[in-house]
Amino acid sequence: MPPLTDPAGPVDGLIVEQHDSITVITFNRPNKRNALTRNIVRSLPQLLATAAQTSTAVVISGGSSYFSAGMDLSELGNGANDAQVDDELAALSQAISNLSVPVIAAIEGACVGGAVEMALSCSVRVISSEAFFAVPAVRLGVLYRPDGIAAITQLVGRQTAMRLLVIGETIRGVDALTAGLAATVTEPGSVLAEALRMAELTKTSVPSAAAATKAVIIAASSDSTDLSQFEAERARLLTSPERQQALVQAQSQRPSETPKP
Repeated sequence: MPPLTDPAGPVDGLIVEQHDSITVITFNRPNKRNALTRNIVRSLPQLLATAAQTSTAVVISGGSSYFSAGMDLSELGNGANDAQVDDELAALSQAISNLSVPVIAAIEGACVGGAVEMALSCSVRVISSEAFFAVPAVRLGVLYRPDGIAAITQLVGRQTAMRLLVIGETIRGVDALTAGLAATVTEPGSVLAEALRMAELTKTSVPSAAAATKAVIIAASSDSTDLSQFEAERARLLTSPERQQALVQAQSQRPSETPKP
């Protein structure tokens, strides 16, 4: 496949490239394991909307080593104000889900925390045999956003949601495929090529038909359960001493370099 063009991204920490009718958005914070800044999370919905106007598909990648370590912990620890970060992540996930064109996640290495929900909102996830998913919310003293828990449960089922969110298990490779977290598993280093191969197939689709079909599939898997009763507990946990202590400990343990996952 010819090389992608226009490597200059409009947002710090992102690279946006175009190949014919396919847009590739790559997280580019290698020293932070592609941890997401609020600026990245806020900017992505508009970038995606712009891409959908001229593209038949969007591929979201983290490059060859990591997908994303989730939210940058240096931007958290502000108690109840962290709920705004959750809301921005929710808006991003909704924007990905609602995009008229397919969004394919190309996942090498770690997909952690809020990046898991973001990846699950994509139409398809292509992962390497060394990729893994983990959501450490309970270890950080957090009740993960209730509607986010519901969305994850609807997408991957109760057992996988329990493994990720309650037990705090890391789910890897082929196990992630059988757990419903991925559509296909390929060799390390070939994930982006496989995602682009899938994206190429969309060039022969009728855009309006593809958009409508995608919308029906998403509607068929949605749920209107009222989760507002959990918001008070979520707010309490965001300001709890246990959560603050866990966050400080996590920040102290995060490596300064970029180790292998």
